[in-house]
Amino acid sequence: PLALIFFLGLILLLTSIRGEHIHPMHYLFITGGFFVFHILMSYLVVLVPLGAAFAISMGASALMTLIYSVLIRKGRIVVFSAALGLVLFQFGFSIAQFFPQLRGLILALIIIAGLGIAMGFTARVDWRGKL
Repeated sequence: PLALIFFLGLILLLTSIRGEHIHPMHYLFITGGFFVFHILMSYLVVLVPLGAAFAISMGASALMTLIYSVLIRKGRIVVFSAALGLVLFQFGFSIAQFFPQLRGLILALIIIAGLGIAMGFTARVDWRGKL
């Protein structure tokens, strides 16, 4: 759930500062696209090699999430924030699971990177009326 919270938080933050407000139903479907990875991975991992299961699951999730982000026609910021969130919080958090001794460090670095990106995008934002 932590990866999902950061993923949705990044989308909310980046779209809000650009004035693109997304309806809660859109967030629901974007979340569904995010979870496609977890559903597919849990079943594919017993049928195909781990690397293939990971690639297929990540590809399907990214494809569904990004295509939906384009279809809602809220601008490039939605697609950009969804893609960035997928890379950081889905791919990054998933890769960290393959390195048990470094998992905490990898997750901390991903979270710090996400915070740094958010800080960079929002440093000059006048927050009145944005959220």
